[in-house]
Amino acid sequence: YPNEESLVFAPSLSEVTALRCRSLNNFRTPLLGTLVFLFLCDGYAAQQVIAQPQASALTSVVAKISDQVDVPAEFSGKVMQVLVHEGQQVKAGELLANISDIELRLRRKRAELEYDVAKSTAENDIDIRFSKRTRDVAEADLQRSEESNRLVPNSIPTSLVLRQRLERDRTQLQVEQAERDFNTAKLKLQLTQNEIALADAMLAKTRILSPMDAVVVSVDKKAGEWVEASEKMFKLVRVDRLRVDGFVDIKIANRLKIGSPVQVNFNYDWLNNKTRRGKISFVNPEANPLNMQVQIWAEIENPEQDVLPGLNGKLYLEEANLATDSTPEARPHNQND
Repeated sequence: YPNEESLVFAPSLSEVTALRCRSLNNFRTPLLGTLVFLFLCDGYAAQQVIAQPQASALTSVVAKISDQVDVPAEFSGKVMQVLVHEGQQVKAGELLANISDIELRLRRKRAELEYDVAKSTAENDIDIRFSKRTRDVAEADLQRSEESNRLVPNSIPTSLVLRQRLERDRTQLQVEQAERDFNTAKLKLQLTQNEIALADAMLAKTRILSPMDAVVVSVDKKAGEWVEASEKMFKLVRVDRLRVDGFVDIKIANRLKIGSPVQVNFNYDWLNNKTRRGKISFVNPEANPLNMQVQIWAEIENPEQDVLPGLNGKLYLEEANLATDSTPEARPHNQND
């Protein structure tokens, strides 16, 4: 890259056009004026090429695995099926293995039957309706006795009136009890719904699924073996996206921006000198005190999966993507300023 002091800013297109007009007016021969204009255009184009940013090799990097995960069993039991093998490509959500779920299926069946019973009870309001009718009859008997005593004093014995009042109160309490039992049945219905959902969640844990698009690099359990919850069963590695690590001088690190686009070149014969695109993902906030270098990471796409972890490459970043000072002293000036 040219130094900032040596950068010469090219004139604008309008300035070039003005120069052409003046040159045509100053020369009597149109051909001579045209030649002068072409000369100026060549100089303009040359300056434009010099001023364009170019790619600069920042550092040597090593390709590494960016995402890897150990897939554990979430439920203890006998391994019934292992559906993948080492080296196999898997998609996110793909079934890797099954654990025995016979006991869980029986629990779910029981929860379904309890739900049916609770639903039948929660939808039955016969007790409420019957207790209300009984209360209405008791209330009517009491009113007739009290009306008779108002018309003919002591026509109805006081003891009978007291028993009728007690019966009226008892039937009112029966109504309240029936309504309470009805509400309790609704709660039991919700409880059995939760039991079914819990059984489904436990059944899902017997199905071991891939958490991402990856390659299976190890299978730790075989069909017929026993596995405990949280015990490792598979190791998956993502190779369609890699991480490259390198070190740069602290002066360059201070100017790097997270997310800046980069290119990584892998100069190997079988790769045909391929270049992969990516972005800066990490700049270590600490520098090595011995050599004043800072570690950086970049993530690159590897759709063909031909770049293997462990390969060395060169990381390139356009000068335009380096952060620069915004002060007037830090910017190059036009010679005409």
